[in-house]
Amino acid sequence: MTAITLSRDLKKAVLFAAIAAVPLSAAAQSMRYERIDYPRAVQTLITGVNDDGTIIGTYTLGELPRAPKGTACVSNTAITCGAALVDAFIYRHKTFSMLRSPEGSSIRLVAINNHDQILLQDSHGKGNTWFLYDIARDLFTPIGMVGNLSTADGIKTIHLHVVNGLNDKGEILAGANSGRVFGKPALGVPGSLTAPTEPGDFTAVPNCAGGNLDIKGINTLDQVVGTCHLARYAADHVLVTGFLYRDGSIQSPVAPDAIVTNAMAINNRGVITGFYQPQKTFLSRSFIFDGKAFTDLPVRFNPNGVLPEVIQAFGINNHGQIVGTVQGAINNGNVVGFLATPIAGSGGR
Repeated sequence: MTAITLSRDLKKAVLFAAIAAVPLSAAAQSMRYERIDYPRAVQTLITGVNDDGTIIGTYTLGELPRAPKGTACVSNTAITCGAALVDAFIYRHKTFSMLRSPEGSSIRLVAINNHDQILLQDSHGKGNTWFLYDIARDLFTPIGMVGNLSTADGIKTIHLHVVNGLNDKGEILAGANSGRVFGKPALGVPGSLTAPTEPGDFTAVPNCAGGNLDIKGINTLDQVVGTCHLARYAADHVLVTGFLYRDGSIQSPVAPDAIVTNAMAINNRGVITGFYQPQKTFLSRSFIFDGKAFTDLPVRFNPNGVLPEVIQAFGINNHGQIVGTVQGAINNGNVVGFLATPIAGSGGR
């Protein structure tokens, strides 16, 4: 141990002050990449990061030891009759912590905000249950799946079926029987497994033109991002465009020379990250989009500078840190996570 140790909060303040001082163009071009790989996993999928640097995701272990003869297989334990084990994790201070639902089943972590709340899906039993998980209190709170939606014809009752995003105001982004919405859901009793039946309050997100919208992320300014799957090829053979809804208007950003553009997350500065497929390839490349220009995110772990075949960014925080996954021959085909952090003092273009 060194004689002088900075406190955790002071370390955060120094790091984030340095990151905030970096211009967007500089941050986009010069990143430090950290590999995040759950031990012995064949897949480490990263889905989000908050301003504290807390990362969420899931890991998949390869085939596990089979149960001894005459021993029953037990789901979600080390004895699974050789099946793969999938579990969720929280990664903070370079340490993995496994997270399971209140009933002990595997879960899917969807998003994390700056109040250390995690939006998650539990598929245990019949149907799906959605929770907010409070990291500090180690407490699950069920989310209501009924809402009130204001329309030109008055208040309409809607039923949510999938939840995709969470912001710092506690609003969620969801798909409903009436389309795509965002707003404040009703919350159940903390620690309960029963979702409330009273409605939350929601606002509609308009569909994209000429296609079908898949919503992905929302920031505190109620700006929504996603992907638009076009009904037919657009100019230059574009099949899927990005989607940005803000201030009542829609944009359809398309990465240069891309056939598919997936906008996955947006921070409170309005900076978007995601991934795209270039024309005439099966590659996947990640990007940063500041509302005007796209910048590639060349994730490299190895010293020879070779890019993996698949690079997919899924989350961005307000300090420009980006998380996602890569896959390729340089990783023996395994899927591993990454954290990209802007390098303070690097020159922009």
